[in-house]
Amino acid sequence: PEGLSDACWQEPWYVAGRGLQVFSRCGYWALSALLSGGGAMADNRLAAELRILLMDLGPTFVKVGQFLSSRVDLLAPPYIAELRLLTDRVRPFPREVAAASLSKEWQELGSTAYSEVIREGGLPDKPVAAASLCQVYRLDLDSVGQVAVKIQRPEIRPLICTDLFLLRILAGMAGRWLQLNTDLVALVDEYGARLVDELDFRLEADSAEHTAAQLRHLSPQVFIPKVYREHSSQRVLTMELCEDLLRADDPEGLRRAGLDPLQCAQLICDTFAEMIFIHGRVHADPHAGNIYLRAIDGGSEEGRKRPQLVILDHGLYHDLSDSDARLDFCRYWQACCAKDSVTMKQVGQRFAGELHRILPLVLSPWFVFGSGASISEVAAAAEGRLPDTVRLRDITDFIVASRNGGANITGLLHSLGYTRGLLQALGFPEAQRVEAMLRFAVLGLRPAREVPSGLSLSEKAWVKYRVALLSGQIHMLAPLASTCCVGSKRKRVAPNIL
Repeated sequence: PEGLSDACWQEPWYVAGRGLQVFSRCGYWALSALLSGGGAMADNRLAAELRILLMDLGPTFVKVGQFLSSRVDLLAPPYIAELRLLTDRVRPFPREVAAASLSKEWQELGSTAYSEVIREGGLPDKPVAAASLCQVYRLDLDSVGQVAVKIQRPEIRPLICTDLFLLRILAGMAGRWLQLNTDLVALVDEYGARLVDELDFRLEADSAEHTAAQLRHLSPQVFIPKVYREHSSQRVLTMELCEDLLRADDPEGLRRAGLDPLQCAQLICDTFAEMIFIHGRVHADPHAGNIYLRAIDGGSEEGRKRPQLVILDHGLYHDLSDSDARLDFCRYWQACCAKDSVTMKQVGQRFAGELHRILPLVLSPWFVFGSGASISEVAAAAEGRLPDTVRLRDITDFIVASRNGGANITGLLHSLGYTRGLLQALGFPEAQRVEAMLRFAVLGLRPAREVPSGLSLSEKAWVKYRVALLSGQIHMLAPLASTCCVGSKRKRVAPNIL
């Protein structure tokens, strides 16, 4: 942080110009939204303008748009449709710049691969994908065959560092003005450290190989592309090319490929549940631009296709191994399903401080029982919003509690929000998501094993019983929650929580 501040204060006019750009552009869009008057046409226009705004402001803001694109429970369809374009269709930078960067990185590695690229006519005119931090080209190398080459965006580090510097200033001002006990600057520093780590593709290569080793037993249903270390550096990552990819949030596209969207959703849910509850590693950005599906042979079922989950991006993972956070989260999910209010409060206070009563509703609206939430908080959960009883101080205390709990619980919730959004887009019932997570929460409390075994008959019966009991109570609660929502001041229609 000190180095960041020193560097930015040496360029005061650049930092001031960046701050003016961010606040003026965001302020203009917010004013336009306030004066729009609502309606479908206004939503379509504002959604497109928001996507362009986030692209123009750069990777720090594109990251925000990527997360929001998965929250179909929070945003209207026009916003979801526009923001999904930020997962892999960000405005690309010029091919000449990408070629110069690739040539420089490979020459420093002592690789002669770029001469092969020149021999074949140089980089393709267009990348196959353009994301917040990089863009990807398809190349054919004599030594390894067809590969996907990720090339980092130019001058991205100074831009991100400037944004983080501005956020540090705003965080300090907000903390003093609102008289918060929370060190907001420290929170920005923690987020910034993780974002800067994503700029080192060597760390991503390590994570890709680690994940491939942990999930090897799921092959061929889960696929992690091979990393070619001899052609990878801090700013260039060369991986095995994956073709015939299908977006994980496009149920119609999956059906056209002969796949069942619910089977695809089950594979996504099970894979990321295993990573969380068994291995204690949380993929930080499992959005539709980083994970894909493709159709593979159905094996014994002749003529049938089955899904394969392809995890392309491994830029950032959160670790739940510290201070037994993984084990506590296993216990917490089980307690939520069993309506064990004592354990929910005990473990919830570690993870969320005084907002422990809200944490179950963040994980699933099905966890209202035993949470200690009031009727108004239940209604807010059904609407997909924070209750009016939650103060800003509560939110900041929650963030501090999640950090002091020994693991990045906010990162875990962020990841769960991504996967939950994907599952909702595929029409995956909440009952099946809760049950899948509960299965792995039970397995996660067993002695550590490289390959998780299946549940015993008694454990399967207990999981089925708990989910069935919750399902029955939720079906009785849903009409009441809808009535509360219709009668609320916001007058919103409650989403389907089933």
